[in-house]
Amino acid sequence: MTNGSAVPDVTTLEALIGQVRGVIAARVVLDTHSQIDEIHVVGSPERSAKQTVRDIESALFVQGRIRVNHKKISLVQLLEQTIRPTIERVRLITIVDSVGTYGPIHTVTLAIGDRQVCGEYTPGTATTPILSANEQVAQATLHALSQMIVRSNRLELEHIQHQQLGQNEICLALITRIEDDLVESMLGVSIVRKDLPTAVARAVLDAVNRRLPYLLGQA
Repeated sequence: MTNGSAVPDVTTLEALIGQVRGVIAARVVLDTHSQIDEIHVVGSPERSAKQTVRDIESALFVQGRIRVNHKKISLVQLLEQTIRPTIERVRLITIVDSVGTYGPIHTVTLAIGDRQVCGEYTPGTATTPILSANEQVAQATLHALSQMIVRSNRLELEHIQHQQLGQNEICLALITRIEDDLVESMLGVSIVRKDLPTAVARAVLDAVNRRLPYLLGQA
């Protein structure tokens, strides 16, 4: 790791590694000096182990300015038959802003396959709690997602954070999935490439994508 560089929290690192193609799950272990000691990764066999490890190294260095020796990365690849069939991911189509009676209206359109749904955030009354612009976009994205997932699940926004990671701006979305007595926290991350609202919506989608088969009733 680069000496003197700030180390982001473990959850952020794991979410960043999870964006590497072929990575199914990741766990980062820090030593007593808050430096990366071990990285344990479960990957799919769609790519070579060597290429996956190289991509993890590159992602941490380019996006987080963190240099990790490949010997610290432990990769296990699951057999093809142990991996679920590929589920098409939810895609972000558009984010449209307008002005309503009590404030801004954000409309987010999502798609999966040929199906499109629109979610909207709009203050209901003058006394509606004021949310930040990022929170409003996230809520509109969750509203759209709620029209896709099975009724036994509910998604709630816990936190949206916009921060600098190395030389990149990123958005983190912490989403809670509630099903009966089960409460699960899910973290998504997206690099700000086009604009901030797009990154916010993509971070929300990233948080739920690993649970999509279950949320869509396809697991």
